[in-house]
Amino acid sequence: MIRHLLKFLTAILLFTAVSDSASAHAIWIETSANGVKGKPQQVKVFFGEYTKANRDTVARWYSDINKLSLWVTQPGKPEKQLQLTDSVDFYAASFTPDADGVYTLVIRHPLKDLFRTYKLEYNAMAPVWVGAKSVTATPVKADITLTTPANQFKQNEKIALVVHFEGKVLPEQEVEIVSPTGKKETVKTNKSGALEFIPTESGRYLTEVIYRNKVAGTHNGKAFDTHMKIATLNIPVL
Repeated sequence: MIRHLLKFLTAILLFTAVSDSASAHAIWIETSANGVKGKPQQVKVFFGEYTKANRDTVARWYSDINKLSLWVTQPGKPEKQLQLTDSVDFYAASFTPDADGVYTLVIRHPLKDLFRTYKLEYNAMAPVWVGAKSVTATPVKADITLTTPANQFKQNEKIALVVHFEGKVLPEQEVEIVSPTGKKETVKTNKSGALEFIPTESGRYLTEVIYRNKVAGTHNGKAFDTHMKIATLNIPVL
Protein backbone atom coordinates (compact mmCIF):
# COMPACT_ATOMS: atom_id res chain seq x y z
CA MET A 1 0.00 0.00 0.00
CA ILE A 2 2.77 2.45 1.00
CA ARG A 3 4.75 1.58 -2.14
CA HIS A 4 1.72 2.29 -4.36
CA LEU A 5 1.05 5.54 -2.50
CA LEU A 6 4.65 6.67 -2.98
CA LYS A 7 4.47 5.88 -6.71
CA PHE A 8 1.22 7.83 -6.98
CA LEU A 9 2.65 10.88 -5.17
CA THR A 10 5.82 10.75 -7.26
CA ALA A 11 3.77 10.68 -10.45
CA ILE A 12 1.81 13.72 -9.33
CA LEU A 13 5.01 15.65 -8.53
CA LEU A 14 6.53 14.76 -11.88
CA PHE A 15 3.38 15.78 -13.74
CA THR A 16 3.30 19.11 -11.89
CA ALA A 17 6.96 19.78 -12.67
CA VAL A 18 6.51 18.97 -16.34
CA SER A 19 3.32 21.02 -16.60
CA ASP A 20 4.87 24.07 -14.92
CA SER A 21 7.92 23.76 -17.15
CA ALA A 22 5.83 23.47 -20.31
CA SER A 23 3.80 26.54 -19.41
CA ALA A 24 6.99 28.62 -19.18
CA HIS A 25 8.33 27.45 -22.53
CA ALA A 26 8.56 29.64 -25.59
CA ILE A 27 9.76 29.63 -29.19
CA TRP A 28 12.38 32.19 -30.13
CA ILE A 29 14.60 33.07 -33.10
CA GLU A 30 18.28 33.96 -32.80
CA THR A 31 20.18 35.77 -35.56
CA SER A 32 22.38 38.85 -35.98
CA ALA A 33 20.42 42.11 -36.07
CA ASN A 34 22.53 43.26 -39.02
CA GLY A 35 23.05 41.45 -42.31
CA VAL A 36 25.18 41.97 -45.40
CA LYS A 37 23.88 41.96 -48.96
CA GLY A 38 25.07 38.83 -50.78
CA LYS A 39 26.22 37.08 -47.58
CA PRO A 40 24.25 34.16 -46.02
CA GLN A 41 22.46 35.14 -42.80
CA GLN A 42 22.53 32.31 -40.24
CA VAL A 43 19.38 31.70 -38.19
CA LYS A 44 18.55 29.46 -35.21
CA VAL A 45 15.11 28.53 -33.84
CA PHE A 46 14.82 27.33 -30.25
CA PHE A 47 12.07 25.99 -28.00
CA GLY A 48 12.66 25.87 -24.27
CA GLU A 49 12.68 27.78 -21.00
CA TYR A 50 14.73 30.91 -21.59
CA THR A 51 14.97 31.98 -17.94
CA LYS A 52 16.82 28.76 -17.11
CA ALA A 53 18.82 28.60 -20.36
CA ASN A 54 17.05 25.31 -21.19
CA ARG A 55 16.84 24.42 -24.86
CA ASP A 56 14.82 21.29 -25.57
CA THR A 57 16.03 18.86 -28.21
CA VAL A 58 13.92 19.10 -31.38
CA ALA A 59 12.80 15.48 -30.96
CA ARG A 60 11.17 16.42 -27.61
CA TRP A 61 9.46 19.65 -28.65
CA TYR A 62 5.89 19.69 -27.35
CA SER A 63 2.99 18.58 -29.56
CA ASP A 64 3.68 19.42 -33.24
CA ILE A 65 6.03 22.36 -32.63
CA ASN A 66 8.74 20.58 -34.59
CA LYS A 67 6.45 20.95 -37.63
CA LEU A 68 6.67 24.77 -37.51
CA SER A 69 7.50 26.89 -40.55
CA LEU A 70 10.02 29.74 -40.71
CA TRP A 71 9.43 32.63 -43.11
CA VAL A 72 11.30 35.79 -44.04
CA THR A 73 9.69 39.02 -45.21
CA GLN A 74 11.75 40.66 -47.97
CA PRO A 75 11.88 44.28 -49.17
CA GLY A 76 9.55 44.59 -52.16
CA LYS A 77 9.07 40.83 -52.50
CA PRO A 78 6.64 38.17 -51.25
CA GLU A 79 7.33 36.38 -47.99
CA LYS A 80 9.61 33.37 -48.47
CA GLN A 81 9.66 30.08 -46.55
CA LEU A 82 13.09 28.91 -45.36
CA GLN A 83 14.29 25.33 -45.15
CA LEU A 84 14.92 24.08 -41.60
CA THR A 85 17.63 21.62 -40.57
CA ASP A 86 17.47 19.67 -37.29
CA SER A 87 20.59 20.52 -35.27
CA VAL A 88 19.67 18.52 -32.14
CA ASP A 89 18.49 21.31 -29.80
CA PHE A 90 17.54 23.89 -32.43
CA TYR A 91 16.49 24.26 -36.04
CA ALA A 92 19.05 25.92 -38.33
CA ALA A 93 18.27 27.95 -41.45
CA SER A 94 19.81 30.64 -43.60
CA PHE A 95 18.92 33.17 -46.27
CA THR A 96 20.96 35.55 -48.42
CA PRO A 97 19.77 39.18 -48.61
CA ASP A 98 19.93 40.51 -52.18
CA ALA A 99 18.88 44.12 -51.49
CA ASP A 100 19.11 46.77 -48.81
CA GLY A 101 16.24 47.03 -46.35
CA VAL A 102 14.70 45.26 -43.36
CA TYR A 103 14.19 41.50 -43.47
CA THR A 104 12.04 39.99 -40.73
CA LEU A 105 12.11 36.34 -39.75
CA VAL A 106 8.68 35.12 -38.68
CA ILE A 107 7.13 32.02 -37.11
CA ARG A 108 3.35 31.57 -36.78
CA HIS A 109 2.40 28.22 -35.31
CA PRO A 110 -0.99 27.25 -33.83
CA LEU A 111 -0.46 24.17 -31.67
CA LYS A 112 -2.20 20.95 -32.70
CA ASP A 113 -2.77 19.88 -29.08
CA LEU A 114 -4.21 21.82 -26.17
CA PHE A 115 -2.05 22.56 -23.16
CA ARG A 116 -4.30 21.87 -20.17
CA THR A 117 -7.42 23.85 -21.19
CA TYR A 118 -5.51 26.37 -23.32
CA LYS A 119 -5.43 26.68 -27.08
CA LEU A 120 -1.95 28.02 -27.88
CA GLU A 121 -0.58 29.92 -30.83
CA TYR A 122 3.17 30.59 -30.89
CA ASN A 123 4.68 33.49 -32.81
CA ALA A 124 8.29 34.60 -33.00
CA MET A 125 10.11 37.26 -34.98
CA ALA A 126 13.57 38.71 -35.52
CA PRO A 127 14.40 41.72 -37.74
CA VAL A 128 17.60 41.92 -39.80
CA TRP A 129 18.78 45.29 -41.13
CA VAL A 130 20.76 45.30 -44.37
CA GLY A 131 22.38 48.46 -45.76
CA ALA A 132 20.24 51.56 -45.21
CA LYS A 133 19.12 51.97 -41.60
CA SER A 134 16.15 54.30 -42.06
CA VAL A 135 14.01 51.95 -44.13
CA THR A 136 10.61 50.93 -42.73
CA ALA A 137 10.12 47.19 -42.35
CA THR A 138 7.38 45.36 -44.24
CA PRO A 139 4.53 44.66 -41.76
CA VAL A 140 4.71 41.17 -40.27
CA LYS A 141 1.81 38.83 -40.98
CA ALA A 142 0.87 37.67 -37.47
CA ASP A 143 -2.02 38.35 -35.10
CA ILE A 144 0.30 39.52 -32.33
CA THR A 145 3.72 41.07 -32.87
CA LEU A 146 6.62 42.67 -31.02
CA THR A 147 8.60 45.14 -33.12
CA THR A 148 11.40 47.64 -32.62
CA PRO A 149 12.53 50.57 -34.78
CA ALA A 150 16.18 50.14 -33.71
CA ASN A 151 18.86 48.44 -35.80
CA GLN A 152 21.50 48.14 -33.09
CA PHE A 153 21.16 47.48 -29.38
CA LYS A 154 23.73 48.56 -26.80
CA GLN A 155 24.14 47.98 -23.08
CA ASN A 156 22.69 50.77 -20.88
CA GLU A 157 20.90 52.41 -23.83
CA LYS A 158 17.09 52.47 -24.12
CA ILE A 159 15.34 49.94 -26.34
CA ALA A 160 11.87 50.78 -27.64
CA LEU A 161 9.25 48.13 -28.45
CA VAL A 162 5.72 48.25 -29.84
CA VAL A 163 3.06 45.56 -29.45
CA HIS A 164 0.38 45.09 -32.11
CA PHE A 165 -2.66 42.84 -31.99
CA GLU A 166 -4.62 42.19 -35.17
CA GLY A 167 -2.99 45.20 -36.82
CA LYS A 168 -3.67 47.68 -34.00
CA VAL A 169 -1.44 48.82 -31.14
CA LEU A 170 -2.11 47.02 -27.88
CA PRO A 171 -2.19 49.37 -24.83
CA GLU A 172 -1.76 48.31 -21.20
CA GLN A 173 -0.29 44.96 -22.24
CA GLU A 174 2.30 43.26 -20.05
CA VAL A 175 5.58 42.30 -21.73
CA GLU A 176 8.08 40.07 -19.97
CA ILE A 177 11.74 40.90 -20.53
CA VAL A 178 14.34 38.25 -19.68
CA SER A 179 18.02 39.18 -19.48
CA PRO A 180 20.91 36.96 -20.69
CA THR A 181 21.40 35.77 -17.08
CA GLY A 182 17.71 34.96 -16.56
CA LYS A 183 16.59 38.08 -14.68
CA LYS A 184 12.93 38.86 -15.37
CA GLU A 185 11.19 42.21 -15.61
CA THR A 186 7.60 42.95 -16.56
CA VAL A 187 6.77 46.24 -18.29
CA LYS A 188 3.37 47.48 -19.50
CA THR A 189 2.83 49.19 -22.82
CA ASN A 190 1.45 52.74 -22.83
CA LYS A 191 -1.70 53.90 -24.62
CA SER A 192 0.23 53.79 -27.91
CA GLY A 193 1.20 50.16 -27.38
CA ALA A 194 4.84 51.15 -26.79
CA LEU A 195 7.33 50.60 -23.99
CA GLU A 196 10.99 51.16 -23.24
CA PHE A 197 13.56 49.31 -21.18
CA ILE A 198 17.29 49.65 -20.52
CA PRO A 199 19.44 46.52 -20.94
CA THR A 200 22.04 46.48 -18.16
CA GLU A 201 23.83 43.41 -19.52
CA SER A 202 25.32 42.47 -22.86
CA GLY A 203 24.00 39.33 -24.56
CA ARG A 204 20.59 38.22 -25.79
CA TYR A 205 17.38 39.46 -24.22
CA LEU A 206 14.09 37.65 -24.78
CA THR A 207 10.96 39.79 -24.85
CA GLU A 208 7.63 37.97 -24.68
CA VAL A 209 4.00 39.02 -24.83
CA ILE A 210 1.05 36.74 -24.04
CA TYR A 211 -2.48 37.73 -25.05
CA ARG A 212 -5.17 35.74 -23.24
CA ASN A 213 -8.65 35.61 -24.68
CA LYS A 214 -11.14 34.00 -22.28
CA VAL A 215 -13.23 32.32 -24.93
CA ALA A 216 -14.54 28.75 -24.95
CA GLY A 217 -14.54 26.44 -27.93
CA THR A 218 -13.26 23.17 -29.30
CA HIS A 219 -9.96 22.48 -31.04
CA ASN A 220 -9.32 19.18 -32.76
CA GLY A 221 -12.24 17.67 -30.85
CA LYS A 222 -11.18 18.90 -27.39
CA ALA A 223 -12.70 21.71 -25.33
CA PHE A 224 -10.70 24.80 -24.34
CA ASP A 225 -11.60 27.81 -22.21
CA THR A 226 -8.75 30.19 -23.12
CA HIS A 227 -7.09 31.08 -26.41
CA MET A 228 -3.52 32.26 -25.79
CA LYS A 229 -1.45 34.01 -28.46
CA ILE A 230 2.23 34.30 -27.62
CA ALA A 231 4.91 36.33 -29.39
CA THR A 232 8.64 36.65 -28.76
CA LEU A 233 11.36 38.94 -30.02
CA ASN A 234 14.98 38.05 -29.26
CA ILE A 235 17.27 41.09 -28.99
CA PRO A 236 21.08 40.85 -29.22
CA VAL A 237 22.66 43.56 -27.02
CA LEU A 238 26.28 44.60 -27.57
